[in-house]
Amino acid sequence: LMTSICCGSPGSIWFWWRAEQLSHRRRYMGRSWGRLLQGHSRDTGGVAIRQERRWDDFPTQNEATESAQYRGMLSLAVEFLFGPVPFDSGPSEVDKWRLRAAAIMDCYSKNGSVSLKDLAPYVDDPPKSCHDIEHFKIGGLAIVTHFHGIPKGSSDGEPRFTFPELLAESKHTVNFEELTNSDNGTWQAFLYVPEVVVCSQSNCLPSSLQERRYRLTMLGPKQFLQCVLVGLLNFIGVWWLSLSLSSGGVLSELIHNKSVTGVIRHTIIKILRFYSVLFFVLPFGRLILICGLNVASQRRNRRRADLAHALSNESELDRAENSSAS
Repeated sequence: LMTSICCGSPGSIWFWWRAEQLSHRRRYMGRSWGRLLQGHSRDTGGVAIRQERRWDDFPTQNEATESAQYRGMLSLAVEFLFGPVPFDSGPSEVDKWRLRAAAIMDCYSKNGSVSLKDLAPYVDDPPKSCHDIEHFKIGGLAIVTHFHGIPKGSSDGEPRFTFPELLAESKHTVNFEELTNSDNGTWQAFLYVPEVVVCSQSNCLPSSLQERRYRLTMLGPKQFLQCVLVGLLNFIGVWWLSLSLSSGGVLSELIHNKSVTGVIRHTIIKILRFYSVLFFVLPFGRLILICGLNVASQRRNRRRADLAHALSNESELDRAENSSAS
């Protein structure tokens, strides 16, 4: 109520101060709608009212990285307690579909068509073995349906597909660039984002889909340390306040009414102590949950890698048999 009275009335100096702060932030971050329209007009030569949607038309997440420097202590504490947004560290859905499109184009350039087995290393839920036909069909058909694949006969009893839409849009999908990954596999990178990290980046097409591990926070090392210090100071402050309100304490001598000190000790102090402990219990509970999720994702990654290796050996054997037969 006080904020709305002070900052919501044009007759208050705080209203114009807040407006100037928001204007400065919008200019610095480039969020004004005029700048966006000017950017579209430079790229397309005019304001596009409607553009045809593509299969890879997904919203970007650049605003999250641009606004990271404006985060206050409350925002840092919320991420420390409840985790980063988005919780999944990658690859994102758009990155997965771009990888699958590049894998389809690579397989199509080698064989002229794509089978369901060729798509098995890139599904979300990989089959446990190369002989699990049902998982091949479920995961592979989902990818074929997404890219509007067309059946093209069969080879050795396996249906094969072509993708005319991907061929028409090959200039957008044939070049695959793997995004940089700041996670070097250490515990420091699991807890926060290190300041100096050697990011591995490769333009080679991965042989399988690899999920990145979940991370506790995406804070910087200084921000993570600030949250830990805030929690410790909060816990120590509540402990000192409880001692000062006990008999013989500083505050108990200042407050001569014992009923007041009793109410504070048995109500307010207990509530403050509960939240001071909860400040560390929540991240620790998420830590256990994330470790379990990472174990499951590593198992899926291992299954995809084993499938890719097995399929590669099968293709090499088939080529060797064909060359010997010819």
